[in-house]
Amino acid sequence: DFALTKHMEQKLLLVGGDNVQFIKLSEQEQLDRFGRLIRYEDYDRTIVVNDDDIPDATGFRLGLKAGIQYAYNIIPRLVIIPQVAYNLGVTKLSSSEDWRVNAFQVGVDFRYSF
Repeated sequence: DFALTKHMEQKLLLVGGDNVQFIKLSEQEQLDRFGRLIRYEDYDRTIVVNDDDIPDATGFRLGLKAGIQYAYNIIPRLVIIPQVAYNLGVTKLSSSEDWRVNAFQVGVDFRYSF
């Protein structure tokens, strides 16, 4: 794979009751707790703690994919193929961090022949 972007956004979200919010921290408290300034969104129900480029990001990703699929012939020319797979990241996302991208993938192919 090749990365289309090297940007990351990291958020803390409140889920549930509409009557709760994060307590706004002063700039000094933000620096002490997160090491950077943060941003509040959605009426203080979301905190964006990181919105920047990934440091030392690599543009190439190598992974090992294993899965299962089965082809169903619906009509003579139409085939439906459900599939489930796991994609294990081999290479790191960043040379300065031990981040790897792993993915659980579910899909359905519809194939029609003329």
